[in-house]
Amino acid sequence: MKKFGFAGLVIFLWCSVLGGGVLATGSIPASISLTVNDRLAYLDQRPVMLDVPALVEQGVTLVPMRFVGEALGSTVHWSPENRRITMKQGVSQVILEVGKTTAQVDGEDQGLIVPPKIKDGRTLVPLRFIAQAFGCQVDYENQTKKITISRPNNPPQSNFTVNKTVADVGEEIVYQDLSTDPDGDAIVDRLWMNQKQYFYDPGIYVVSLKVKDSRGTWSEWFEQTIEIIGEPNTKPVALFSTDRTKVYVDEPILYTDESFDPDGDEIVEWNWQNKKDSFAIPGTYYVSLEVKDRRGGWSSKYLQVIEVLEKPNVPPVAKFSLQSTTIDQGVTIAFTDESFDPDGDGVTEVQWTGKQRAYFKAGKVPVTLKVKDGRGKWSEPFTVELNVTDKVVMTELEYNLHYPLSGEIVNLNGINPLNFPVVKPVAKSFDDTVLIISNSPETVKESGILYQDTVCGSVRLIYSHKNVSSGKKKVYILAENPGMKNTVITVNKKGTGGPSTDDLAIGKNGVARFLSSNLKDSYTLAPGQVIVLDGSGAGGILATNQSIYAMMDLTTTENVKFTFVMVDAGSDVLTTCAGLPILERDVHQRGTFFGANRTYQLDVTGDQPVRFSLADSNSDYHLGGMDAITGQQVINKGNYGLMYKLVINAGSRMGLLTNPRGGLFMGAGMLPDGSVYGLPNTGFVSNGTQAVMNLVMNQYDQSEFLFTPPVSSYMPVMFLFVPY
Repeated sequence: MKKFGFAGLVIFLWCSVLGGGVLATGSIPASISLTVNDRLAYLDQRPVMLDVPALVEQGVTLVPMRFVGEALGSTVHWSPENRRITMKQGVSQVILEVGKTTAQVDGEDQGLIVPPKIKDGRTLVPLRFIAQAFGCQVDYENQTKKITISRPNNPPQSNFTVNKTVADVGEEIVYQDLSTDPDGDAIVDRLWMNQKQYFYDPGIYVVSLKVKDSRGTWSEWFEQTIEIIGEPNTKPVALFSTDRTKVYVDEPILYTDESFDPDGDEIVEWNWQNKKDSFAIPGTYYVSLEVKDRRGGWSSKYLQVIEVLEKPNVPPVAKFSLQSTTIDQGVTIAFTDESFDPDGDGVTEVQWTGKQRAYFKAGKVPVTLKVKDGRGKWSEPFTVELNVTDKVVMTELEYNLHYPLSGEIVNLNGINPLNFPVVKPVAKSFDDTVLIISNSPETVKESGILYQDTVCGSVRLIYSHKNVSSGKKKVYILAENPGMKNTVITVNKKGTGGPSTDDLAIGKNGVARFLSSNLKDSYTLAPGQVIVLDGSGAGGILATNQSIYAMMDLTTTENVKFTFVMVDAGSDVLTTCAGLPILERDVHQRGTFFGANRTYQLDVTGDQPVRFSLADSNSDYHLGGMDAITGQQVINKGNYGLMYKLVINAGSRMGLLTNPRGGLFMGAGMLPDGSVYGLPNTGFVSNGTQAVMNLVMNQYDQSEFLFTPPVSSYMPVMFLFVPY
């Protein structure tokens, strides 16, 4: 990182000079001179009085910011929130911060010997650094302590345009001077050659211009050629043809341009309207063309009518094959999908009925496939009847242990997991993460405040609510800084589910998105500031009887008041929430709890299956807390919002299955490799006779498995460890 020293320059925000500003005259001086500890400065020869004199600190000259910044022709902006100074001059930009020894010049970090500082209520920045950043030369006289800043004088750039480069005799030529000076100096003189408003003789004319800036430097010549034609200009003729005037949707159209000019002039511009290679929507379309010749004459508009017809949709054809229709139980079946669409729309969706990787019950099993094409038409069903024999190669549990598929439902035929011995944790730990749950009232009849509390540190926020009012609603999380210092909120993970009427799917999708997320979203709140931390966007609008769920992990540096609120969709929550009532709780979870993350280490030995339960209030106790609104002690039955990590040491090769015990269940889990999957992937677990495959471990493996109870699903759950 480069350090800038010696008579460097610190600019002073909020400082101005007598007379209301450095550039009161509107011109940018060629030179600036000032003396250390002297308030008198000069812009060229014009004296100005500084509010604060230049001073030297550690060999670095500090001067008022706005004086030098504006004298150099830059704009100066001061941001009091972060004490940041931004100076812009053309495409160049310098950014400094009070007390920071690193600045940015055109996006690149550069070092400062002395950082910007505030002295006697004034902000100062380094002089030589600013001047050189904008390309100026800085000279310092040791004896007199006089500093002179000189702007380089780059020559101006002459430029002009004409309304016509090809014109008829006597036709008016309009000139527009576009000359500029790269230093921002005024252009004070212009020298034209051969500039005429009207030319009365045919021929080719060269018009030239050069300009002089306020410091006496001339530009190079800039030239434009104008061709004057004696004959009158006959307008060109626009004309085109198509290979067809009736087409189907998405069918290509070939256009052939047949435009011409009667005078033989070149056609230089084409103005097409509604010209498309194909049309995606049926209807009548008007395609037009206008052309312009090199003398600027436009043709009349030529029009073609194209009729676009809906392409007849032939339904797709569903078809599949397999090696044999007679199969033994516990044998993998390979289905080969051979479906197709005759008119090329493609197959976009498949729907199987009766298809499984393997079968575990003797009898006739019809397997049916239907497919849908890109235009939404379904095929006729294609069905093959399988004959499952009495021969059992593997039971359903054995099959899923040998061929595990995370998220697959396993029927525990003839197995009662409650008969499995309970494995005791060899170690367990809990952290101090605060869990705030807003789930009461679960069904919300009116706008109001759902829950609020003030916390600090590591926090997990959860809300789950259903709109049962007659209008559309939205749920928001508001974050307010109640203290006297800035606080920073950093969101690390977030997952949402809904809006939907399928409460089970909402919980599953929200948990899956939460586990998959990896964020670093930061928000800085000034004292008293309130922001919308979560509002789920336009997709978060809840129609009547729709539910929504969100789960968020974050940290705060100071106390933050979190408020969960439901308001009318479309209203400004920050202005309407102040007058809303606090809604009464119902039987569901609401409150603030401590210890939102639990880790259990399980050493699974032996050759017999064992079990371990979560949220059963026995192996894993229910988390207690406090309702911050009522002061009532509450219990989180089901431990919703807790994140569990199971650290598993396998004494033998075994499978890990999830066995929900409370009833209907649909959730998500995370494997040791970080992949997230559904519990189950499709459908839901209906009762305790079903389990979901998670993973298989080899002997002496150690694995970590993450799980959190999904809202709307029933708890507790058991984890089954089955050696094989």
